[in-house]
This record gives sequence, structure tokens and C-alpha cells, in this order.
Amino acid sequence: MKIFPIKEKVFEFELSYGSYNVYLTGGWHTENIDDLDIHLFDIDTTETITLQCEDFYGMRKQDYVRKQRAILAFSFDIQKYSNLKLTISNPEILVVKRQNPYLILHDLLFGNRNVPIEQINVVIK
Repeated sequence: MKIFPIKEKVFEFELSYGSYNVYLTGGWHTENIDDLDIHLFDIDTTETITLQCEDFYGMRKQDYVRKQRAILAFSFDIQKYSNLKLTISNPEILVVKRQNPYLILHDLLFGNRNVPIEQINVVIK
């Protein structure tokens, strides 16, 4: 499992072959994720790795990662052991909300608060 703050914008790491998921921690709903400029590529071969969007009619899988709320953003496959680099050019446009906006009663009582960019982590597992 690889974890880094989204505000760092660039992260280099190593992974062996397999299928991986990219999670965003802090909440259970995202907005503007389609406008996020995110790229993953192999450092050694400069090959770009395709990130597949993981949503089902606008809804994304919710989970807990290291006791934090997380939402599945992307998935990808790699075929060999690789040195990878993940770049996020504009993380400040991403909005992560603590609760799902469809919980209307919760919104009326507590409001649907946004997670500050400093508290959002990217988790690859």
C-alpha cells in the first residue's frame, strides 16, 4: 500500500505486476474528479499507464482505508515490476465531501462539509 498527500502533486513509487486501485481518503463523495488532471507513467520506459474511472452511474465505491473514509477513484493494471510516477496537476479543484450528498437528513442536521485539501490522501493498493 502506497500513501501520499494529494497536495504534493508528484509521487514516485515501485510496484510489482498486478491490478491496483487508487483511493482518495477523507470522505465518501467527490466532485470535479473528471476535471482532475492525473497521469501515471513508467519512469524507465516513459510508457503511460491508463487509469480507468471506477464509477457506476455517477456513484463510486466507498470503503475504509486505514480507518479513514475513502472512495475508489481509479484502477489500473501493470504487467511487470515498475518504477512509477503519479502526477496530479490541479488537485485544488477536487472537492471531497465527508458524507454522501444523498443523505438529505444528515445534510439538514449537520451540513455536508468539504474535506480540506491538506487532509486528502491518495492511496494505491
